[in-house]
Amino acid sequence: MFSFGVYQSVIGFQISKAADGLVRALNAIITAKGLTLTPREFVILNLLHEESPLPQTQLVERSYKDPAATSRLVASLHRKGKIGRAHV
Repeated sequence: MFSFGVYQSVIGFQISKAADGLVRALNAIITAKGLTLTPREFVILNLLHEESPLPQTQLVERSYKDPAATSRLVASLHRKGKIGRAHV
């Protein structure tokens, strides 16, 4: 029989719980700075800041996001005027 108490000790649950805490902490910092970014957008923006220009395929690999999610994040950042598009 499945017990939630056992589930809480599973490493995947612990990693997920830690990741959620990190996202909440990053979101609090972003909000406190008055920025209009999501934590996921911040990841893409930070990668571009450090390694620009990057083709979207490299953003996918470096951000560990799937291509569709990366495309949505890039489009959102572009709409917000945070990034431009270049052909690299």
